[in-house]
Amino acid sequence: MVTSAPPCPVRPVFVLGCPRSGTTLLQLTPHAPPGIALPPETRFHELGPDAGLVAERVEDGPPTLGSALGISLGAYAERHGKVRWGDKRPA
Repeated sequence: MVTSAPPCPVRPVFVLGCPRSGTTLLQLTPHAPPGIALPPETRFHELGPDAGLVAERVEDGPPTLGSALGISLGAYAERHGKVRWGDKRPA
């Protein structure tokens, strides 16, 4: 018998799509409920978390681009009192 683990509630959310296809509406919709923080199209200098804290976490984390992205967007989620982060960008 094969069983699957329940979904992890802190996995990131990614909104992908063609320009002008409604990705901004999708980005704004999940940002409304508690627990999910989706910043505008990622421009790291505009996210607003403490750069020193993020840099320290990136240095202490795994040496991967994905880890650095997760740490940066996780800090954005923390700043907004959310436990889950996501990213939105046109394809």
